[in-house]
Amino acid sequence: MGCCSHSPKTSPKDCPVCKKKGMSVSCRTMLHHVISPENQSLPHDFFFFCGQSTCKVAYFSKQTNIFKHQLRVFQEHQEDMLCYCFGVSKKQFQQALKDGKAESIKDFILESTKKSLCTCEVRNPSGRCCWGEFLKMEEVYEKGVENHV
Repeated sequence: MGCCSHSPKTSPKDCPVCKKKGMSVSCRTMLHHVISPENQSLPHDFFFFCGQSTCKVAYFSKQTNIFKHQLRVFQEHQEDMLCYCFGVSKKQFQQALKDGKAESIKDFILESTKKSLCTCEVRNPSGRCCWGEFLKMEEVYEKGVENHV
């Protein structure tokens, strides 16, 4: 059998380092993100993703921690990537919001997703779709603009 349990939809667990809630993650996602040879010896366990940018842990289970420097996308973590499928950073999207160009980025992401061109489960270390993060950033930006008017 593979490295991790195949039921990724378990209740969130606290990260052993930062104590923030971590979401369950599939074995498929982990195998694509953990560097070799570590990805070849992952214990058979339920893993969780710690999405806290300041935490050194990327994935954790009852048995072990996988640290961000053990990921293929460690550089993208440092750049605070928003969309791993199409390479959009949070900084880029914030600038697009300020410049009034966010709609074209959102349209591209949405159309690509509708065409099944995204691979969130594999490319995003959390194994989840990034679309909700775009909407959250847009909402925060709009509230900030309203407060300055």
